Amino acid sequence: MKDTVQAGLNYWKKNNVWILGTLVGIVTFICIFGVHVLNVTYTDWLLGGGDLTQNYLGWCFFRNSDWFFPFGLMDNASYPNTVSVIFTDSVPLFAVFFKIFKAVLPDRFQYFGIWAMLCMGAQGAFGALLIYHYVKKKAEAIVGSLLFVITPAMLGQMSLNLALGAQWLVLCSLYLGIRRMEISEKRLVLAWGIAGLLTGSIQMYFIPMCGFVLLSFLLSDLLRRKKIRQDILALLAYLGAAVGVVALLGGFSHNHMPDTSQFGQSSFNLNGLWNPQGWSQYLSDLPVYGANPSEGLAFPGTGIVLTLIVAAAACLIHTIYKVFIKKEKKLTHLRFDWGENGVA
Repeated sequence: MKDTVQAGLNYWKKNNVWILGTLVGIVTFICIFGVHVLNVTYTDWLLGGGDLTQNYLGWCFFRNSDWFFPFGLMDNASYPNTVSVIFTDSVPLFAVFFKIFKAVLPDRFQYFGIWAMLCMGAQGAFGALLIYHYVKKKAEAIVGSLLFVITPAMLGQMSLNLALGAQWLVLCSLYLGIRRMEISEKRLVLAWGIAGLLTGSIQMYFIPMCGFVLLSFLLSDLLRRKKIRQDILALLAYLGAAVGVVALLGGFSHNHMPDTSQFGQSSFNLNGLWNPQGWSQYLSDLPVYGANPSEGLAFPGTGIVLTLIVAAAACLIHTIYKVFIKKEKKLTHLRFDWGENGVA
């Protein structure tokens, strides 16, 4: 019993940063969205139109369709043609899992509330881990994780396209990158393989996003002439897993006609990082291009913008002090010693 308690205390001491970060995300989710959306039989909140309704109806069609191979295909959404659940943004990872139990599920069933809560919890967990990696202070990391959870780019997608709420995948990729030298090659390759499986089975937009993060670390190691074997293996594992799971979900099983009429209408504006688009009480909205620029919302929040400004100013002051003032003090001290020795 004593050994079990000690093991539990050791686990808590080692992992309490990400555990408490997860709790920050979950509590924030409940405060904003409430607990009623966690009721798997409550579907009214998903039937107000827009992408949320599309996400839910995609799951309904997929659930009531026969099984096919690849596993993500359904034939009742565009009969007699088959289409993949990937393209309804219904979080295929959950859709396939819960379809296995469709015979015992209630007539009205939704998993999107649980999914959204898990996303905000994971956002808090990886946000806390990233902060702790640099500041090495647990309290600051846990409190700071809230900034990742309530960033407008996160909350905006949580009420627009639930599959895109998995922004913790990008944070996870960053964390794997900065810890790559501390993780064994086998574990790193396995971790990136799992990341590929998740990106491909949640929302394909995350495949290039997380892939570019991995490529940036590979390029960094290449420029610094470090061993890049594990980076290349990680990239191969990531791409292989992502492409493989998309294939199993039917992402390549039918042809799509590209629609270029809306090109640039739902994309990222160059002022996106500091354009609040209605998400700030203090900063004014800036002009945008396109009919639906909210799809490219990237404003991190007024708090984070101010934090970045203060941090940039602090780095500049530190650099000036180190390069000029500290150097001048050192030269003055050397001149003083030179004179004291009577040589001057």
